[in-house]
Amino acid sequence: MSKFASPLVVKIGFYTPSKTNVARNKAHVDYIATRPGVVKELEPAVEEMIDPSTAVGHIKYAHERPGSHGLFGPDKEMSLDEIKKELGNHKGMVWRMIVSLREEDACRLDMISRRQWEQKMRAAIPDVADKMGIPLSNLRWCAAFHNEPGHPHVHVMIWEKEPKRTRGKLSQAERKDVRRVFAKEIYAEERMQLNREKTAERDLIREMIKHDIEEVVNLREDLAEQRKEVRLELKMAGQGGRGIAPVVPVNLARELVDRLRGLALLMPEKGRIALKYMPEQVKEAVASLSDWLLSQPGVKIHVQKYLQAHERLTQIHVLSPEKIEQAKTNAYEDLQKRVSQILLRAAADINREEWKEVKELQERQIERVSVAQSVFSNVFFAIQSEKEKAEAKSAWRLRREGEKKRKKQRSSERGL
Repeated sequence: MSKFASPLVVKIGFYTPSKTNVARNKAHVDYIATRPGVVKELEPAVEEMIDPSTAVGHIKYAHERPGSHGLFGPDKEMSLDEIKKELGNHKGMVWRMIVSLREEDACRLDMISRRQWEQKMRAAIPDVADKMGIPLSNLRWCAAFHNEPGHPHVHVMIWEKEPKRTRGKLSQAERKDVRRVFAKEIYAEERMQLNREKTAERDLIREMIKHDIEEVVNLREDLAEQRKEVRLELKMAGQGGRGIAPVVPVNLARELVDRLRGLALLMPEKGRIALKYMPEQVKEAVASLSDWLLSQPGVKIHVQKYLQAHERLTQIHVLSPEKIEQAKTNAYEDLQKRVSQILLRAAADINREEWKEVKELQERQIERVSVAQSVFSNVFFAIQSEKEKAEAKSAWRLRREGEKKRKKQRSSERGL
């Protein structure tokens, strides 16, 4: 069986209101209601438990009596004779449909009894009629379930109380809409589960990547703080010129940081951090980085589960292998964009950290120049001060010696 074989088959035909077709419609409704294999009111598993003396046993007898049938419609009770009479007098179009599942799909979906098919048809057919342009107030229909080995199915007949539609053939869009309505109802529970799986895998991938990137960014911040502390300790020990090499304790962290740094260099310095506003070069770079990250073993398995869930969802409505593959491609690209946005934010954070480090380096250089200038100035002022002191002392001594000489000279002149 083909991988892309349709799990749901919907065949649609129509009959114009000719005399021959009116007779055919009456014969068809009689056939689908009474042919061998039609499932009537009670399920076989339940029949085995029925006591013939009870009221339910009487219903079973009535069900199996000559003239009983498996016809059902919008109401629980439906008279085959009345339906045949109504179709015999009908002057409009009659549409015939066959809705069929593969046996394995029917078992998986719990669509193996008339009760389930009847419930699904009652829920779906009003919407089917709406897609055909038939309002509920003007809708008439009947159906019968045939539990055929390999492909359980229902035969459906639809017509209008008051004939309005003159075109029997459904357009391609109408046929797709009709199939989509049946699929939506029959696969409702499975679609809900697949959507949950798909959403869970997608969210898990995003959280894993977001968590890993946050760890890397946090690691960089922690290492930056550690480097500051070590530099301070080295300075106090007189070894401030030495550096330390960071040790990354998570797999791929170093490569991820390098790739994020490369992405950061391509990003605009200003503006909103959003993928759709980025230049093409940045979009291509972040898409490549997303592909790399999504291909890592710890992430890849969840990507595969996400795409498998999306493929199974698509197969409910789409038959073409090319369209199914395109839907998977679209799903991957959607995931890629979500991851790309996370990576852009991380690159922007790293960009800010890099700028912060550059700024700190510049400040340290300015600080070193300032310290040197301060030391030089202080030394200069100290030398100048000592020089002035020495000059002042020298001048003071010279002055004192000069005064002594003058006193001595005056004393000699007096003859003292």
